Amino acid sequence: SHQISAAGQDAKAAAGVKANEEMAAQGKLEHEVALVCFSKALRSVEYWRAKAGEKKLDSILPSVRLLRGHAKKLDTEQERIAALSQRIQASKARYRSSMKELERISNTIHERRSSGSESEPEHEPVPAGSRQEV
Repeated sequence: SHQISAAGQDAKAAAGVKANEEMAAQGKLEHEVALVCFSKALRSVEYWRAKAGEKKLDSILPSVRLLRGHAKKLDTEQERIAALSQRIQASKARYRSSMKELERISNTIHERRSSGSESEPEHEPVPAGSRQEV
């Protein structure tokens, strides 16, 4: 049985505390960045409302929503195209491999035939009486 010394346990605990503090600092930074982005977006909305007017913005909002929906569909289709392209590449690779294997088999057969074994049949004939009728 291994026992960790008190100093070792303290070092582990201190490292854990430090890691947690670093994660908290990173989370706080991400929160501050998101808050700045949100504030900028809010100011932009207020600016355009004042410049264009509420009625004008309300009239184009359905078109903006429709455009957003089309953009999402486009993203989905682009992902689908990428996935299909990967499948095509994999299929082409399997096809090339299969063709190479067929070529290897064909070459082996031709080599055997040309080396003088062409007088021997590749398969033994099955006697007529031994065939099983289905």
